[in-house]
Amino acid sequence: MGVDATEKGQLGYHLGTAIGGALIEYLAGAGGGSLLYPFHLSRAEANGGQFVLGPQRPDIVIFDVHPGTLVVSNFVVWENKGHAAGPAGAAPLLAALAQAQSLANMTHWPGNPHIGGGVAGGALIGGGGIAPDAHLASMVDSYHGNYRVQVIDPPGKGRVPPPMSPQEGDNFFTGYYAPFAEAVQSGSSPQRRQYGGRPFRTVGLEKEVRLGLDEDILSALSSRGSGRVSSRIAQALSKGYPFKADDSLYVHPTGISVELPKGWKPNRNPVGGKGTFMREVPLDEETAARVPVRRTGRQTSR
Repeated sequence: MGVDATEKGQLGYHLGTAIGGALIEYLAGAGGGSLLYPFHLSRAEANGGQFVLGPQRPDIVIFDVHPGTLVVSNFVVWENKGHAAGPAGAAPLLAALAQAQSLANMTHWPGNPHIGGGVAGGALIGGGGIAPDAHLASMVDSYHGNYRVQVIDPPGKGRVPPPMSPQEGDNFFTGYYAPFAEAVQSGSSPQRRQYGGRPFRTVGLEKEVRLGLDEDILSALSSRGSGRVSSRIAQALSKGYPFKADDSLYVHPTGISVELPKGWKPNRNPVGGKGTFMREVPLDEETAARVPVRRTGRQTSR
């Protein structure tokens, strides 16, 4: 199947976002019970976050928050580029870093309780705002027929943002989880799932994929009283998700799940050494006879 340059660029961007997000878990996570909460910059602004920006806009802002103490260990800015048509070289990666570095300061936390209502959210951070602890840039390109991810992470100033107040914590978590709560409450084919004995509200997406949210977190979002939302979410997250998930289920430490349909599995020994993700579908003899056979070396696969 032919894919044009624009489509390859889109594939590169989304692959880079997914893989870069996994890398950030290692690069930016402080550990000790803190969790990473990424916002697309536009959604952070829509939730009341206010930032000092240069001429460019990076993709994502990430907050390393301890739900129990509301201490923010890291504030990270990240820009990702996709160039899947071929090798990109160093110039686009450096341009992505410059784009990330165009965000110089944050004066208000994201967390507007009146989402989309035009009301300034959060609270003014003391001392005139805080600078990011790190600026990251990543690039996905195609190198010798394989996707390649490059990341640049220059040292930051290491400044630690002050903790949020209980009300700021409520607003922050409400703003972060609101799109997921809306999706599982209004999406198609809603179902309740038990993952490791924990109840999740799930909803169907394309290709029989299911998105879910821990029901304890969903219930906490309707709490009333300053600090109640953040404290109940902290209580839910403190239990962790230690159960062993199979290859078709992933539960993030923030209580969001993705479940693939039965029959999906990672291709751990793919032909040609290229990693793929495949679904086994039984074929009748007539259909199987029409499927072209691909031969690579001594291996044959359909």
